[in-house]
Amino acid sequence: MKTIQKDKTAGTGNTRKIALKTKDKLHSPSEKQSAIPVCKEIFFRTKDGKDISVPVRPEKAARFLTACTGLPRDEHQDRLAEALGYLPPALEQAAAYMKVNGMDCGEYLKLFNAAELDSSKKYTYEDKSIQTVYNTWQVSMKEIGRKSKKTVGRSVVRRLLRVLFFFAVSNKSAPEQLLNLLAFFAPDYIDNRWFRHHPACLPQPLKKVAKNDSDYDHMLTELARYSLIRLDSPKINLHPLFQQTIRDSLQSRQYAWIRRCLRILNKLRYEDFSTDDAREYFLKLVPHILSITELAAGKIVRKVSNMYTFLGYGYNKIANYPQAVEWYLKAYAIREKLLGREHPAMAISCNNIAAVYYNQNLCAEAAEWYLKALAIREKAKVKEQLSTAGIYKNVAIVYHSQGKYAEALEMNLKAYGIGERLQGKDHPDTAVICSSIAAACDGLGRRAEALEWYLKDVTVREKTLGKDHFNLALASNNIAYLYNHLARYDEALEWYQRVLAIREKELGKNHPDTANASNNIAIVYSNLNEYDKALEWHLKALAVREKVLGRKHPDTVATSKSIALVHRTLGNSAEAVEWNLKDSVANEKFLGIEHLSTATAYNDLALVYKNQGKYEKALKMFLATYKMHLAKYGAGHSYTGNIKTKLEWTYNKTAPQKPFDEWLAEKMKESR
Repeated sequence: MKTIQKDKTAGTGNTRKIALKTKDKLHSPSEKQSAIPVCKEIFFRTKDGKDISVPVRPEKAARFLTACTGLPRDEHQDRLAEALGYLPPALEQAAAYMKVNGMDCGEYLKLFNAAELDSSKKYTYEDKSIQTVYNTWQVSMKEIGRKSKKTVGRSVVRRLLRVLFFFAVSNKSAPEQLLNLLAFFAPDYIDNRWFRHHPACLPQPLKKVAKNDSDYDHMLTELARYSLIRLDSPKINLHPLFQQTIRDSLQSRQYAWIRRCLRILNKLRYEDFSTDDAREYFLKLVPHILSITELAAGKIVRKVSNMYTFLGYGYNKIANYPQAVEWYLKAYAIREKLLGREHPAMAISCNNIAAVYYNQNLCAEAAEWYLKALAIREKAKVKEQLSTAGIYKNVAIVYHSQGKYAEALEMNLKAYGIGERLQGKDHPDTAVICSSIAAACDGLGRRAEALEWYLKDVTVREKTLGKDHFNLALASNNIAYLYNHLARYDEALEWYQRVLAIREKELGKNHPDTANASNNIAIVYSNLNEYDKALEWHLKALAVREKVLGRKHPDTVATSKSIALVHRTLGNSAEAVEWNLKDSVANEKFLGIEHLSTATAYNDLALVYKNQGKYEKALKMFLATYKMHLAKYGAGHSYTGNIKTKLEWTYNKTAPQKPFDEWLAEKMKESR
């Protein structure tokens, strides 16, 4: 079915042309042989949101009716097409009715005129197209209701009665109730399973029909046969003008049906967005949420707020952060009016908004909203709740990312105090806070304290998870890192070996994290001046990184550089040159000749050549490094000055024919 989109451009007229599209040919799986063709059409949407279906030409209307009914064109057909205003949705419903009931155009015209007379006593529509579609709809629904009331013993309608038995047990038949609900969803891709799976949200008799798969399927088939819906199971599509007609006919009762739609949408909310299917399903729900909440028009605000919150949550999960913030803020605005700014529940909204800002790396905004959440909870005297501890932790994360380690430490200690009192020291969540406190202490340069907190973290995790659990790897790695920085290399080596064992067991030998552990062991051996062992572990890390990450990955290039440095320290000049050349070639190829990593590789190679006494080669590398630093940092930067000093020293070792500054000026002129 054709998709209607809002016109987002400004206009001065009453209507704006927005799309031209052919409706998809959809059928009920069991009724393909009786489905009628689709009449192509053009839609407009007015500035106040009304849908207008543009009439087709009389010749086209005649061809359409002939194709559907198999009857030749005559005066009755022409009069019927004119009475239907040549509107595609009205033509489709009339053609379907005639085909299902074996009726000609003259007979249907009588039914239509009677329906028109009857409806004029009940409803008056300013838009004649809506009036026309309403009349064709009423003709179809009256026939469905008439057949459902015939005696069960009549063999002619016995099968139909079995299908429609429940349709007339109240003032509203089940098909009509379903159409009333469908009128508020977006016109395309309404999943019929939403109603089947949540019958508690439905009125009687529709609830009873939805609980019986056979009755429910037959109801959908009948609606499709009369061209009231297009069915491509599980999808239902409705004509937008037909939806508008139904909504207008409901008048003041619209909000009762919108409430039911919101109940159904509330049942469709979910939290797990870990799969592609889950993320895609969310995007299919969005148009329906927008349609129903927009039609709520400031009513039923609490349920609308819940749907806005779900939109914010979903968009956050699929990393569409601007949309997530927009919908979370809309939910916040509604709840603020309902509950007041200082209501405890408002802290949840503040926390949601802050989390999205943090995901966008907007730390100042994130901190502002997290602190709002804390202020609400503190004023409401709910400090001793775990959710309050969670907000403290979130604020700490923001402060830490801003480099405000003292503030991060303060927030983490508050979170730890609550967790310790409510859950105890040995709870896994308390251990997580220990790790955060340690990171803040490390940021402040208080490494001995950081080590103490990391050890607390590991102690708790060992008690609750066991010594070889995968979650211990990160905490153990942090401890090894601190021991290394505290020059306690034997202890650092012990902890890094422990990390390696856990990762090899859980991830395998050919995993990047396993390679990281091997590389860290190599670094510790270098600090212990055990360079042969350092070289051995660097090569292990390199083999995995080249295999898994590829040669152009920064970690792979960094490992090559480390190997070159070890060779240079060992006095293996030839091997150092070989590895530095690999490093520089890889950087040139994958990062570009102007990248700073390439400059570092050139500088390392220059140092090797310098130590070998190969000053001409060293000079060439130092000059290339100088040009890159000059372009990046400028002449006054210390990095540039340091390279220039090395360049001048090396130049003077090459038996120069002219002063250094004159030579350098010429070289820089050549490069331009």
